[in-house]
Amino acid sequence: MDQGFSSREACRIVGINLRTGKRWRNGRAPNKAKKKGAPPVKRLAGPPSGVSRYLREDERIYIADRVREKASIREIARELGRALSTISREVRRNRHPTNGQYRPHVAQARADARLPTRKTLAGVSDPGPLLHGRQPGRRRSRASTASWSRRASGGFRGAGQPRRDAQQRRRRDGYRR
Repeated sequence: MDQGFSSREACRIVGINLRTGKRWRNGRAPNKAKKKGAPPVKRLAGPPSGVSRYLREDERIYIADRVREKASIREIARELGRALSTISREVRRNRHPTNGQYRPHVAQARADARLPTRKTLAGVSDPGPLLHGRQPGRRRSRASTASWSRRASGGFRGAGQPRRDAQQRRRRDGYRR
């Protein structure tokens, strides 16, 4: 999948079932009988081999070398296989304010700082159960939305007479079904 294949194609190439591939990718939750799960398969860390959405540090260093050689932005973009706007924005954004030199290492540090971080909830060490709609120590309610709406509206069952009031009246009057 790191090479751009869909989950289905990657599973077919490896020769496994799609469900097994999803289990490898996402991990497995602990089961009641075995009381242990499986973490997701870890990918090897390393630079991506193909064209990435973001510029890598080696590309930024190449841009700096070519800018120092007075190459045009079009030339640099063509050589790297990137859009002209990407290279021009990169050079303009990361020039030194006084001398105007492009700084690749500063550019990489600033790009890393701009990357989105994982959001965590305040005061929660493991937000996993909260993000999946369950709170630790609380059972999941099996009540339907209709019963919740009846509870919220005080027991009314539509436009007619309230059911609870009718039952109370029957008990008070001594009527039994």
